[in-house]
Amino acid sequence: MRVDGVLDVRDLTLPAELERARQGNRKIRASYHFEAVGRVRGAHWDLSRRVADENSTVFRTYDELFPKATSSGRPDHQRPELFTAYLSTAAKVVPQRASLGFSIDLGVLVPDYEVDGQLWLDHHYRGGYIFRDKLNLDAIPPKTGGDLWRLRYGFDSSTPNRATREAEGSMQDGKLKFRIPIVQKNRPGIDATLIITASDWNA
Repeated sequence: MRVDGVLDVRDLTLPAELERARQGNRKIRASYHFEAVGRVRGAHWDLSRRVADENSTVFRTYDELFPKATSSGRPDHQRPELFTAYLSTAAKVVPQRASLGFSIDLGVLVPDYEVDGQLWLDHHYRGGYIFRDKLNLDAIPPKTGGDLWRLRYGFDSSTPNRATREAEGSMQDGKLKFRIPIVQKNRPGIDATLIITASDWNA
């Protein structure tokens, strides 16, 4: 099975002080690093790795994430593509276990804010995360030919090393897509959905 992860970002909020500056018509610029490290259950290596310290993150500016509407009225959304990984039932650590387990360390960082073209350093710590958590995932195969794969998930911050929630899944364009909310309500924060697409390994 091939799994692809894309982050659909609906909103990114500013620190309170910068939000007040923005409302006061000052020009605010922000850019973001999206980190993702994929691992399989029982392995001592990474399936995929994109982290800021190794200059391999997905980088987006605010304007790239939320571009102005085109002439057709629909924005051209540049959603960060976080990972592509491959899972095999033949490579399970415990052959008797039905599910395929993997995890994603997900992080969203703000490298810099600018106010009227100047770096904002008053209350900013470089390397600070808007969101940072490990997402544990269990892909459960169908019991019958008419069933679909299921996906359970859980965050280390609430259920360490366990996947206890059922992800919303649906078929789209011949592929199975699951949606997992990625939300951090405090400022600066994020409101997004991680879309995981499952398909045949050579699709």
